[in-house]
Amino acid sequence: MAFTFVDVGKVINQEDLVNKSNPGNYTMILYTARGASPANLANITEATATGYAEVDMLGANWVINATSAAYPQVSFVLTSEESILGFAIKRDAVLIGWEDFSDGPYVIPAEGGTINVTFTQNYTA
Repeated sequence: MAFTFVDVGKVINQEDLVNKSNPGNYTMILYTARGASPANLANITEATATGYAEVDMLGANWVINATSAAYPQVSFVLTSEESILGFAIKRDAVLIGWEDFSDGPYVIPAEGGTINVTFTQNYTA
């Protein structure tokens, strides 16, 4: 499944692009469940496994070119059992977008495991 921008996420993303807003860092999270088409964070159940932590996506780490914006691989280390459906990106308390893992959900066993996520936003002409 492709990354889905929610409506407010599209606006924030475009405002950041033209420096209309005061851009802040995005944060990547993992989720265990979501509504049919979540429009906000209330419709996403964030992971709670031991060891899990949100990851700030620092502006300096993005690789930008004419066709895409890519963020380096993010590793989430979980040390307890949980079934992870996908990842989402937020800024502060606002959902930017979400994506289910195409080969998921990933079931982390009781002894723990790692989920690696690489995010790329492609541009079309």
